[in-house]
Amino acid sequence: MTLVTRSSKAGTNRGRTKASSTGRGVGRRRVTDRRRGAKRFRIVAGLTVVSTLAVASIAALNSSWFDVEAVTVVGFERADPERLVVASGVELGEPLVDVDLEAVAAGISAEPWVATAEVDRSWNGTILVTITERGPVAALPTGSGFALIDEEGQQLEVVADRPAGFLAITGIEASGEVGQVVPDDAALVVSLIVSLTPTIAEHVVGLELVDGEVLAALAAGGSVNFGNDQQLGQKMQTLDTMLAQADLSCIVTIDVSVPSAPAVVRSEPGEREGC
Repeated sequence: MTLVTRSSKAGTNRGRTKASSTGRGVGRRRVTDRRRGAKRFRIVAGLTVVSTLAVASIAALNSSWFDVEAVTVVGFERADPERLVVASGVELGEPLVDVDLEAVAAGISAEPWVATAEVDRSWNGTILVTITERGPVAALPTGSGFALIDEEGQQLEVVADRPAGFLAITGIEASGEVGQVVPDDAALVVSLIVSLTPTIAEHVVGLELVDGEVLAALAAGGSVNFGNDQQLGQKMQTLDTMLAQADLSCIVTIDVSVPSAPAVVRSEPGEREGC
């Protein structure tokens, strides 16, 4: 009987335990479901807010508040700023987000005086263009004046008179087509001008192209034969040394066309005053 009693109590307890456990499980599931529901609500609400803000931002960026109101160019001295604005291709009133900054930079960089162009967008409605200009190093004669040429051989502008400080150049003419690069023979002269050291530049008063070789007229009389545009650095070093040591009053020609074997031709006695 004791076993039966124990069995009976044990069975009763198991029933109570099961019922209690089942009730607590249902309660826990309800709490979990509520938490999951609240979490899903927060996620959905957050995504809704993000989507709303994104749509609002896109709408705002395409509204008149973010239109192009001005195109500003800085860094110019010789270039025409109005022409640069036209070359940018930017239209006032177009959305700022639609402006292709790389295309704007490319359009402006194609202008003759422009070496580089950096373009920035400001949300106050301004497209800011900062340019670096090309610098003329030579003035080549043309049929209507003189073409200013930069160190890369590009024709920048045609002017009526040769500007002060530019070497007189003969034996060659530029086309005068602004924006175009000069042919190889003219590029030879330009390369030589760029390579002149300060010391040599003080002595040279003009350049002449003869049969593909460049002759430089010296202020003291006589000339220097540079030959072609090969080994210009060595030629300048050799000539620098010779000008520092030689008596220029009686020199007819200094030939540095082969810089490792320079040659000097002097006037015959009595052929030139002071010799």
